[in-house]
Amino acid sequence: MKKINKRKRLVFELTVSGLSAALVLIMLALAVYSPVAKLSFYVLASICLLLPCIANSLWGLCMAFIAGGSLAILFNPIGVLPFALFFGLQIILNYLSRKYLGKKWFISIPIKLIILEVGIFGIYKLYGISSIENIFNSLGWNYNYWFVMLITLPLILIYDYAIGMIWRFLDRRLNKIVTKYTDKVKKIETQVEQNQSTDITPTEQKSVDLFDDFLDNDNNIDDNVGGENNDNSNDDNDNSDNEI
Repeated sequence: MKKINKRKRLVFELTVSGLSAALVLIMLALAVYSPVAKLSFYVLASICLLLPCIANSLWGLCMAFIAGGSLAILFNPIGVLPFALFFGLQIILNYLSRKYLGKKWFISIPIKLIILEVGIFGIYKLYGISSIENIFNSLGWNYNYWFVMLITLPLILIYDYAIGMIWRFLDRRLNKIVTKYTDKVKKIETQVEQNQSTDITPTEQKSVDLFDDFLDNDNNIDDNVGGENNDNSNDDNDNSDNEI
């Protein structure tokens, strides 16, 4: 029973993580090559990572994050940095905080803010966003990353809250599929415990019996028709002999 459960669960998680990685790759490719709405595609790529989260699969989430990001490097290594250091990382942090910290938001929120601020700093250093400096210089302000960090703190909180709302919405919508899968696994486990066959249901067995009855009736009809044809052929032969 445990082997069946583990096998079914593994197949399910592989399917979900593979689908999530494919969607992430598509969104990142659009973010790299699209001349507009690049930020929107990064957000959509992070939303695609919610599929393994809904399936409650940490390793599936990590596999989708690594596979989608690694394949996207083939398009543009620099273009993957915002996803790797912020948008995708935020989903992983959200999942870990929900799974292990629960409602301890006073612990999870500071941890997420610190890690994501470090990620933004890494994006700035590696990506070389000089436009931020130009904006501050045009306003007559001396550019200071600590000032930018204070500005981005409320933006991160708003984005984190929005992702949480989307997560709950998708969870409600897709919960039926996950529940259907879980019920199917429980049904198989119950049948194994009762030493029943898991290959065919009672409805399918009834259909098979009806089909077998149909084939038997059809064979009987063929035999009767074949016998009548043989009798007719014998009568014709007798008639021809009498005429001769």
